[in-house]
This record gives sequence, C-alpha cells and structure tokens, in this order.
Amino acid sequence: PIKQIFSLIAPDFFGSPITNNYWGAFNYENVIYYAGILAMIGLVAAILNWKKLKLEKYYLVATILSLFFGFDTFLGRSIYVLHIPGLSTSVAGRVGVVFTLGIAVLTAWFVNSLNKMNWKRLFMAWGVIFLTAITGAGLLLGSKYFWISGFVSDVRSADVGLRNILIPLLITIILGILFIFKKHKWTVWLVLVITVGELLRFGWKYTTFSPQNMIYPPMEMTNFISSDSNTFRIDRENGEIMPPNTWSAYGWQSPSGYDPMSVMGYVQQYNKDLNGLEIDDVSRYSELGTYNAKSLGKYNVKYLLALKRDENNNIPGNILNKKIDQNEWSKVFETKSVAVLKNNEYLERARITDNVGNEVGGKAEITSYQNDKVIIYFENIDGEKLLLADTYYPGWKATLNGQPTKIGDEIKPFRTIDIKGVKKGEIIFEYNPLSFRLGLAISGISFVCWLVWLVTLRKH
Repeated sequence: PIKQIFSLIAPDFFGSPITNNYWGAFNYENVIYYAGILAMIGLVAAILNWKKLKLEKYYLVATILSLFFGFDTFLGRSIYVLHIPGLSTSVAGRVGVVFTLGIAVLTAWFVNSLNKMNWKRLFMAWGVIFLTAITGAGLLLGSKYFWISGFVSDVRSADVGLRNILIPLLITIILGILFIFKKHKWTVWLVLVITVGELLRFGWKYTTFSPQNMIYPPMEMTNFISSDSNTFRIDRENGEIMPPNTWSAYGWQSPSGYDPMSVMGYVQQYNKDLNGLEIDDVSRYSELGTYNAKSLGKYNVKYLLALKRDENNNIPGNILNKKIDQNEWSKVFETKSVAVLKNNEYLERARITDNVGNEVGGKAEITSYQNDKVIIYFENIDGEKLLLADTYYPGWKATLNGQPTKIGDEIKPFRTIDIKGVKKGEIIFEYNPLSFRLGLAISGISFVCWLVWLVTLRKH
C-alpha cells in the first residue's frame, strides 16, 4: 500500500513483529525497504542533481522503478495482471533487493559529493524527507485525537507509530545540522557514524545475534527423537508445534521438507499420497492434513509429534487429535504438552520391493547417509527394485557393485535401482550434477581472467 512509504524513513512506523505490535501490510520483511535516513536524502538529492549524474543515472532509474514495482501502482499491479513468467509467482516486495543495490550506490555518490553540493538542492532534498516524517507523525496524531480514520486500526497502533518515528525524526534533524558544516572533513565521518549506528540498531532489533540454544533450545521431546541414530523422518500434527523450518536446526528430516527447496512434482505427489488431494495448483508449503500411518510409513516417517489438549482445546491436556488413529500409532514419549507417537506401519528408508513399490523379501541396510552420498548394502531374494525413499531429482548418479546404473522414477516420488537377478551387493548414490561442474569451470576461468586483467592493469 502507498501508506507504507513512511517505512522508508521509519522502519517500525507500523510496529514490528519482534515487539508483537506490527499493524502494517502483509508480512514485515516483504514491505520494509529501509536503507536509512541518509540514503533517502541521497535518493532525493540524486533526482534533483540528475544532470550531474553519470553512471549513477542507471542506479537512480533502477531504484525509482523498484519502488513503482514494489508499491501498489499500475506498474506493480501489471506484473500480476499480465502474469509475467518468473515474476508474477513471487511476492512484489522481493524487488526490494534492486532498491537496496541502487540506493547503496546513490548513497555513496551523495556522501562523495556532499562538500561540493549546491546548498539549495541539498536542503531541498533534506526538506522532502523531513516533511515526510512530519506528515507521518501528523497523520498518526490526527488518527489518535481527531477525525482521520482508515490510516490506523486503533489508538494503540497510533501510539506505536508515534513512538517509532521519534528517532528517525531526530536523526533527520541532526543530519540537517551537520549539512550546514559540509565543508569540514569531520562532517562526513560524523554522518557515516550516525548512519551506521542507525542501521545497526534496525538490523540488530530484527535479526538478533543470539546463541543457538536460545532460539532452538534442547527439550525433552527433541532430545528423545535425536537419540534415535537410525535414518528416519518425522512429521507433526498441523498445529502449534515445531514449525517446519525449525527441523533442520535439530538435524531432523520430514516429507514436508524445507519450503524453498520444494519441487513441484514432489509436492503434487505428497498431496496425493499424504493428504488425498489431486491438485495441480500447488504451493511450496507442504503441510500434513491427515495422519494415515501406512502412507506416512512409505515416506519413512517413524515419529509423529502430536499436541495434548484439554476439553476446551487448550494446551496442555490429555486429549490427542481425533484424526490420529491411536491403533496405528504407539505413544513412546510424552511431556505435558506433546506426545511422540511411533508409526506401527513404519518402513525403512531403503528397502527391496517389487515393480510397484510393495516390500518383498530381502535386506537393505544404509551403511552411510550424507547429504550428497548414500551407500546401501543389500541382499536380494526375489525383489525387482531397491527403493530409496528419497526424492528423485536430476543430478544424482548411482553405481551398482562399482558399475554405473540408471536411477528410476517409476515409483513416485522416490528413487529406484533395478536389482532383478542380483543377489547382493552395494549401491552408491552420489549427487554430482553437470550444472555444478559447469558452474565451477566458469567461475574458475572467470577468476583466472580477472587475475590476468588485474596484473595487466597494474602494469599501466
């Protein structure tokens, strides 16, 4: 929304999720283009000094366009109305990356040009930012004490905005005073110190550097699951327990996965097998809606984390979700709030199967499991396939008893190796994609060319 423009000079004008008082649009990180007061003054100064810009013109245009595409304007909406491939499937706020790059260059230009900049244009640029801050404060005051409506949701939100615009307003005034002494060398250093302090305060508040055990603390439940050294997956009841992107901190794996790495074909199969949904329009967020032990067992899910509620649906309690059939799951550990259920239909990650994925006689043992390499020893009786319940994906290579072999994807969404007639042996899966090797070669050649260019440049 256009009103979000005030966050360009006061990042917490609409509150912050860190202090649990955010009342702005969408989610915070996608609508905050904050680069500091100095940067915004530099942006306006660049516009006013357009004729004096050289290469900086490119970055100025990119910065302005990024704002038009990020805010609710005809350009911003056009991406979604026209369904532009590669852009319309993403959040508009991601164009803030372009804004950040462009404004960094413009800020450098502004600081470098400060001591020789025209007084009138300098204070016009400063005045625009100062008046924007004053306007924002005025709208908040009007919403709180007078008749202005629609700008804030309640009086508490106005108080949050007024409190959070005070420091940016103070910094703007201090910068204005320092600009009066722009001819002095110490001015630039003071300006930079203030800017670094301002940005550090903003960054430290939003992304605090804290010990890992305070963000992902060891708990009774996590300690129990982590004590199982076998290769297995977990999942959870869809509720207030272990959000998906916390699993990697504990070294856990789950069929729901880590959402940025989601593969469309896998998500479709996940929804079909685990949620009973036949849908083509999928999201990168995969969340469990049903708790069928047999289906989850095929995906190597050994444990299910379930919440314990009382009669009023509050946590803690002694009642488990009615969707979980306790005949299919065995309670192996519990705390006041959580029960760890073991899957009675659990299947190992590697197994000997027929052509359609049904487990048959034989033995398959994972002797080594790493992110990019899996080693499996097997003994086969009458099986057709060795199935590894990991996602089929291009770039994986396999060897059977030292000889290259094809990885199949017939039993979706997993990987299989044809072992018909092979009584025993070792299969090695290795992730070694051509794209990585090409990228490595291109980067290496580029680095050598850069070194040659640098040496040549020094000679001249």
